[in-house]
Amino acid sequence: MIKKFIPLIILGLVLTGCTSKEGPPDVQTDAETELPNETDQTAEDTLQTLQVQPGHFQYVVDWLSDREIVYVEQEENTYAIKSFNRLTGKSELIDREDSFINDVLVHPSKKYLLIHTSDDSDSATVKIIALDGTVLHQLTIDSKELSIEWNDIDEKLVLLTAFHDDWSFDLFYFDGHEEEMTSISLEDPFPKWLGTEQLLTLGGNGAVSAYHIKTEEISATGISGVVQFETYFDSLLTMQPGEEEKVLLEMRNGEGELVGKVEMPAVSSFSGLVMPEMDWLSADEVRMKVPTAGGKLDEMTAPFQLADIRRGQVNVLMEDVPDGPLHCSPAGTYCLTGYEGEDVLDLAKKELTKWLEQ
Repeated sequence: MIKKFIPLIILGLVLTGCTSKEGPPDVQTDAETELPNETDQTAEDTLQTLQVQPGHFQYVVDWLSDREIVYVEQEENTYAIKSFNRLTGKSELIDREDSFINDVLVHPSKKYLLIHTSDDSDSATVKIIALDGTVLHQLTIDSKELSIEWNDIDEKLVLLTAFHDDWSFDLFYFDGHEEEMTSISLEDPFPKWLGTEQLLTLGGNGAVSAYHIKTEEISATGISGVVQFETYFDSLLTMQPGEEEKVLLEMRNGEGELVGKVEMPAVSSFSGLVMPEMDWLSADEVRMKVPTAGGKLDEMTAPFQLADIRRGQVNVLMEDVPDGPLHCSPAGTYCLTGYEGEDVLDLAKKELTKWLEQ
């Protein structure tokens, strides 16, 4: 493979050096799991609610800290990224854009944001900023749709998949250390990071392969039959079809060693098996909405349990939680849920409340 460096169209490149309640089949559960208390919360603390205008509010992003939630709203002809402090009830501006903000990602370090904006349907701008608004990297890329994979370890490493009118795609690797964007030739348009030097791809028969960025070599991992997978730092979580309408989840460490596995009911959509909504707590632990029964996602009536899965052990935290995306605070005490992120699960109190009012 010939490495091709793609010139960047710079918009202002800035660098700084500086209804069953029982546990799912074959899952060991522990409903008495204790959660960490937030160190700065007292018994008198009252968590505030954010009141927003429906015509201006855009969407919830993620936690910035155990108290602060990032969200996007429109203000006149601009789009603002703000953080809301649930303890003080105050919002602070992080960044303002003249262009529509398609997406915002919060880096696991909680020190940086990646902002995807666009002025038209033919190109996109990607910008990485510090929390004080300082622009660290900025580039534009021709695309109709853009998929972004931000490295969990190094905020300067980004994968960009640019889709075109005919749904062909170009895959790029942006290295902020060198300010270079490199074209990568892979059949899978959605590779994921494993560490900082490897990408994992999904091929025929569900085989997972590793692409080594420095050598441009592809090697087999020996893992097959996978329908979906997720990575975090150098950990890998795979999902494979199991027996009797179940799926098997397996977790591996950076050396590829199996550190735990668990079976749960299979949930599917029109496109196939669905990975349960989840959020990584650490390199060997995920928080997941575990189905208590299988079926088609849009027809399911059985509840979900919120559980922590670590090394094959499933510890139930709450029963009967709503479906929808899941974003948990750094300490793990709170989780945003609901399809707009408007609800918060207080896992210490085992309560579901609405923090966002429109």
